[in-house]
Amino acid sequence: MLASAVGRLDALTVDASLGARDLRSEAVSARRLDATVRLDGLGGSAPWARAWFGGTGIVQSGQPPWRADGAAGWRRAASEDRGTVSVRASRADGAVAALALDGAGAGERFAGRLSTLRVGLPGETAWALVAPARWRLADGVVSADRLALTAGSQRVMIEGSLGVPGRNAARVAIAALELGPICRQLGERPCGGTVAGTLTLGGTAAAPTLDGALRAAAVRVERETYGDVTLDVRYAGQRLGLRAQLVHADAGRLDADATIPLDLAWHGSHPDLRMQPVQIGLRTAGLDLGFVPLLVPRTLRRLDGRLTADLRLAGPWGALRGSGTAALSASAITLSATAVTYEGVEGRVRLDGDTLLIEQLDARAGNGTLHASGRLGLREGAAGGVAATIRLDRFLAVNLAAYRAHVSGTLRLAGSVPAPVIEGDIDVADAVIRPSVLPTSAPSLEADPTIEVVGLPPAAVEPAPPGPDLLDALTLGLRVRIERDAWIRRDDADIELAGDLQVTKTPQAPTLLRGRIRLVRGSYAFQGRRFTLERGVVIFDGENPPDPALQVEATHRAGDYRVVVALGGTATHPTLTLTSEPPLDQADILAVLLFGRPAHDLRREQSVDLQRQAVALAAGYVAPELRRSVMDAFGLDTLDLGATEVSAGRYLTQDIFLSISADFGAQPTQIVGVEYQLLPRVSVKVSTSSRGSSAIDLLWGRRY
Repeated sequence: MLASAVGRLDALTVDASLGARDLRSEAVSARRLDATVRLDGLGGSAPWARAWFGGTGIVQSGQPPWRADGAAGWRRAASEDRGTVSVRASRADGAVAALALDGAGAGERFAGRLSTLRVGLPGETAWALVAPARWRLADGVVSADRLALTAGSQRVMIEGSLGVPGRNAARVAIAALELGPICRQLGERPCGGTVAGTLTLGGTAAAPTLDGALRAAAVRVERETYGDVTLDVRYAGQRLGLRAQLVHADAGRLDADATIPLDLAWHGSHPDLRMQPVQIGLRTAGLDLGFVPLLVPRTLRRLDGRLTADLRLAGPWGALRGSGTAALSASAITLSATAVTYEGVEGRVRLDGDTLLIEQLDARAGNGTLHASGRLGLREGAAGGVAATIRLDRFLAVNLAAYRAHVSGTLRLAGSVPAPVIEGDIDVADAVIRPSVLPTSAPSLEADPTIEVVGLPPAAVEPAPPGPDLLDALTLGLRVRIERDAWIRRDDADIELAGDLQVTKTPQAPTLLRGRIRLVRGSYAFQGRRFTLERGVVIFDGENPPDPALQVEATHRAGDYRVVVALGGTATHPTLTLTSEPPLDQADILAVLLFGRPAHDLRREQSVDLQRQAVALAAGYVAPELRRSVMDAFGLDTLDLGATEVSAGRYLTQDIFLSISADFGAQPTQIVGVEYQLLPRVSVKVSTSSRGSSAIDLLWGRRY
């Protein structure tokens, strides 16, 4: 910052300049700001001032940066002050803003002209002032004469006066205001329609009044048209009255009204309105609900039905009581989460005080039915809380690509709406599970925390975990029985399940599983051979997260050998054991499965493949006996497998180590190496590859 002052005290001239870089605050930041100010005649009867400013990289709330510049002027003559202000701003994405006004006056009375006002958002038609508008500020009252803005066919006009003393008389008129740009700027789903109407503010600052009527025509969200919406507004005596109506030529009509205690005064006392009564009403006779999935797409995929309702709420905000009835009749409702379509849905509820009585709820899904009734206490401490019963009879509970199941049983709902309790018995009538992944011969590879991979794109920032919700407060006590006709079906598996599970949960705790799932019958492909399931049990003991114990045994006939695969351990640390009749080493058993002959009868390329399969199995399961058996069968001291590479080694003498490796990648390569240990920590290695390259390496190592 630089500043200078020259001249007499009754005619002082001051010049100042200010420059700032990389300014930051919580809400706004700027890469550069510059300002120049000149004041002249200070201390005299006719002082004046001029200022110029500019800035770049001005960012607010994460929006693209603005570039702005402007000027201001002030002059005093004959006890009257005159001033001008002009500002222009723009962004690289096309957003613009401009303002220019002037005024003159003295004391508490000023008047002037707004000559420029322009606001344009990216990709939208800019709003601009139709003609210069006069403004006045007199004794605390602001007034404007026909301040009109247009953007294409859209128009907003403001006129009248507003202030603390005296009576207010302000009016806002809207014509053809488009909803589409508003939805785009708010980041909401695409919408359409136009709004027209007026709002009139009267009364005083201590007791204002408001009257208005708005109409939105051809309201649309995405591709669904809702029809026309009208809204009447009345405010007086600290009571806001609203009356809304939605009319669609085919969908029907929805009426809503409300009377709400509200203090809009900006002067005087502000009484406590918390215990003042509220009245809210909702009425419809056969409203088509096809638009609802657009509002809650994560919950509903389809809703073909109509709603009839006459509901009212009355009382203070903290103790609202309801009355009236509502009925739903739907030919089809499809849930997004389960892909289940409910057909023939008939529901009827009655609102009685602070309790919602479910008088009827019937639905069909798949080959079964659902019947529910009961009550829901809508307010904390409401009499009776939650008490409802849901009866299922071969009801289609889930219908996804990976899961499909019909269930029967009874669910009992208790507790309260914020903290529900669900108990009951569920019988799985039939089910098909098509998991994308099952335990196979492929290795289970996990990220090594000691390895840092560089050059990757930055990891996405994980969103903050959501706060406590209904699932956190849920209490569960369910018994799930699977008796028959429940299958795991894949190209490589066809297994029937049965079992009995207890599903439990307490508030703010995870869901726990206890019980057993039996593998009744079926087959499973292992190492390219189909095994017949002899017995199998998956045991859940209430761990979090679930890590069931495995006890599975399957057999396969390979020529003269009967091979048995036993899977044990847990889901996260499975163990694998191979046995046969007549008895063979595990390496020979794997060779029989892969090639139909024991390991010692294999050709060279088959031996390499056997080594790869053995190490892959050892990586995916806890199977040390299998790996050791393969090493013993080929007289190896080391045996390792990479993603596309097999390496094996053997000590020829105490100091000489022979290694052979084969890379099966895009450029197959074989490498032979001989390492000779010169000293306890120093050795020399000579190697050559099938691609013609050779190397001599001096190695130094230390164990720590």
